[in-house]
Amino acid sequence: MAEARRMWAALKLLDRQILDREDRFAGNVDDVILERLDDGTLAVTGLWSGAGGLAYRLGARRFGRWLQRMRTELGDGDGVIALGAVQTIGNHVRVAKDAHELSSEATERWVRDHFIGHIPGNDHAAE
Repeated sequence: MAEARRMWAALKLLDRQILDREDRFAGNVDDVILERLDDGTLAVTGLWSGAGGLAYRLGARRFGRWLQRMRTELGDGDGVIALGAVQTIGNHVRVAKDAHELSSEATERWVRDHFIGHIPGNDHAAE
């Protein structure tokens, strides 16, 4: 296992933007996945990105789990980014994947295609 690093997960990870390997926006970190180690300490093993993660973190746990199940059933993935895919953690979280490979991007793309894309002037073109 790689050398561990201690950090305040809520301060350093939550609500950070996720950038892919080409610096494209791929969502936000909405929650962290923790695993209890043999010595009793907790370790971050993954990041959760997408509406289900945010709803769960904000207290709507049943709704968050439902959203996660729906995303998985629709083929959008579960919104989990394995910690092994994370390259750097700073002002943003950079991952070693392309945005389209992350399930968090599927939700962003769906909202863009079904809502944002229908708003007049969303392409910033002069009328």
